[in-house]
Amino acid sequence: MKSNKIVCNILAVLGYFYGVALIATLILMPVGIYSIIAARRFSDYSEMNGVELAMHKNALTGWVIFACILYFPFGLISLLTLKSVSNEISVTTVEEKPSETKQEAVEVEVLTPTSDEEKKEKLEKLKRFKENGLITEEEFNQAKAELEEK
Repeated sequence: MKSNKIVCNILAVLGYFYGVALIATLILMPVGIYSIIAARRFSDYSEMNGVELAMHKNALTGWVIFACILYFPFGLISLLTLKSVSNEISVTTVEEKPSETKQEAVEVEVLTPTSDEEKKEKLEKLKRFKENGLITEEEFNQAKAELEEK
């Protein structure tokens, strides 16, 4: 988890550096602008937890390829980010029918949380779901019990 943050922050710094340098050449200004956009994206990715990063893995993959090409050889460290992003998540659509209205919510579940920190993040997410009315008290208690078993 921390390695993602470190690698993404390094890539963000590289992106800003290369972006400013490329914009200064005027000829490569469009590439420099994309480099700054990539730096901003990597900065955003550094703030995400494992589940959020896994949900954005397709977009992250595109920016990693961009970084590998543009920041070569330094961009190769971006491959470390992809390697550490978990593929073990499931996204399911939960349909609730409280009284007469239909609501749809998306529930994200980590199949194999690897650390206490990830379990804590999952529990906080479940609490937000409950507070926002996306899941019932019973569903919250059931998911909490499943999380504590892992």
